[in-house]
Amino acid sequence: MLSKLLAKAEAKKQDSQDQPDVQQIVVEAIREEMMRLAKLHDAAAAVEELKREHNLAGTRVPPQAVSDRLIRYEAHLSREFDRTLNQLERLQRMRNGQPVLPPIKVEVSS
Repeated sequence: MLSKLLAKAEAKKQDSQDQPDVQQIVVEAIREEMMRLAKLHDAAAAVEELKREHNLAGTRVPPQAVSDRLIRYEAHLSREFDRTLNQLERLQRMRNGQPVLPPIKVEVSS
């Protein structure tokens, strides 16, 4: 950092006839460095926020065993819903006097 300041002072000394104000050059260099560090800080904060969101999202996903159990429950409830719907349709046909087909029960075993 000090070498950059000295290089800037030398460059300004060569560009102009009068002596550059070293204090002004140092203040300007410090201001530039503060701006650079503020941008880096903002970028690091954004990366940390993304990491935190990623970790939080990972905790929301259930383990494999829980997922398998939920899928089995869903399949069971779907079958129960279909069975109940078929029973309801049969009962409505019987109530309306429409012909009712005998229930079809298919079992597949392997």
